[in-house]
This record gives sequence, structure tokens and C-alpha cells, in this order.
Amino acid sequence: MGGVNHDKDIQIISELSKKKYYLPKGFTGYEGKVSTMDVNVAIHDIKSHLKNAFRDNHQEEYVKIMNDIAQENNQKLFIIIPPHSPIYREKLKEFAMQYGLEYNDIFKPLFNLGEKYGLKILNYYDNQNFTNEDFADYEHLLPTGAIKLTTMLLKEI
Repeated sequence: MGGVNHDKDIQIISELSKKKYYLPKGFTGYEGKVSTMDVNVAIHDIKSHLKNAFRDNHQEEYVKIMNDIAQENNQKLFIIIPPHSPIYREKLKEFAMQYGLEYNDIFKPLFNLGEKYGLKILNYYDNQNFTNEDFADYEHLLPTGAIKLTTMLLKEI
């Protein structure tokens, strides 16, 4: 199938393993069901997400390979944009402009991939059915939120 540079993947994983991750004081993990809606954590990660969102990371090659495999097996590949908390969405809008992006353009690369490969996109990013109580932090769901999302996904696919 070819085309994917695994050496680059190994380099990225190696670099990530050297990083120090910022977690708020008192964080007990998602299973502890302790909400970590700390705006500073959201800001830190939003900046990182935006910085890397439009870099050439060869992800399209992976999408093509996954889509080819799905088609060979009579399956459908979906692009799923998960829900994010209101605080994350609010801060993302603020910081997008600093990177010269319009808020509506943030997911444009995903929509372009969907169009190019004929993939259905399920966009729950700003789905109003999710409240802060559904999130362990600004972007990761608690079990209640995961059940809600799973129920929605099962209706779509």
C-alpha cells in the first residue's frame, strides 16, 4: 500500500515522549470523574492544536489507506468531529484569529478530505445536546457524555 513514512512517525513519538504535559493540580483522571474545566488548560491545548492543525503531517495518506481498506472490506469510513465543551469553543474562537484563521475554517481540511474521498462527516463539535456536565475536561467526555455520543453515532451509521 505504501506511501507512509514510518520513520517520521517514530520521530514524532520520540519527541512526544520527551514532552512534559500540563495537568491541573488535583487531577485524578477521567475515571475519577473529577471535572477539570480549568480555562488555563484549555488555552494551553488550544494554542497547541491550532499551531499543529494546518501543518503538513501526511495524515491524508493515512486517510486514503484507511478508506482503501474499508472499501476493500465493503465498509464505510467516517470522519467524526467529537463534541467539545462550551469553554473550549469560546476560547478557540478567540485564538483562531491570532493564527490568521476564521473560526469556520478550522475544520476545513477535514471537510476537504471528506469531499475528496467521499467520506461522510459526523460533526458534533458544537452540538448543543452536550453540556459541561458531559465533559471530564474541556474536550474529553465523561461516561455519561460518551453514552450520549454513542447513541447519536449509532443513529447516524
